[in-house]
Amino acid sequence: MITIAYANEYGEPITPDQLNTLSDYNKVIKEDGVLRIIECYMDNHLGGIEFYKHDGITISEIFARLNTNTVTVVELDPVIDNYTAHKRTTFKEGIIKHIEMSLYLNSSVICEQGINVNTLLPVLESTVKYLYDNDAIKNEIGDEKFNFRYNSDGSLRNMGGERPYFNEYDDSITAAEVAIRFPNLFIEHPYYAVANFLP
Repeated sequence: MITIAYANEYGEPITPDQLNTLSDYNKVIKEDGVLRIIECYMDNHLGGIEFYKHDGITISEIFARLNTNTVTVVELDPVIDNYTAHKRTTFKEGIIKHIEMSLYLNSSVICEQGINVNTLLPVLESTVKYLYDNDAIKNEIGDEKFNFRYNSDGSLRNMGGERPYFNEYDDSITAAEVAIRFPNLFIEHPYYAVANFLP
């Protein structure tokens, strides 16, 4: 059975009445309760399609089903315990233009990393990791305590964050400053010390 629902640009459900007042929204299509397609509308025009790939369907079949070869294909892969990897491959006119991996712990994204479309290797300097405050109600980007960015060799470039850890004039610090201001951070959270995708 196919069900259709609508969400605002932040993924929050909206009613049909609210839909009439928005120009940016998502159309969410599920098959038998499983997410399959998200159509993203901007200024009331289709701006992109995400197809959630399931076993047994090929990229060619996805293109045929959607009647387009410009789409982002999302593959979900349970990794270990409560971790799930999301691989997003963006095709434009049938050619891969962008690949990005996201790692989720429970329902919170903790790492985003670009993949080189030619070598299929991680682009380490594109990696961003998120460490959330244990008290945050919603663990979404924007609710994180710290965010981490890395160099091309995978070493830490800088760490950013929100108040009370940083102020409006100092919202990020270099890797050298991290050891001074937060000496136990990587002892307590070793995953964030380098750009490795998996913990």
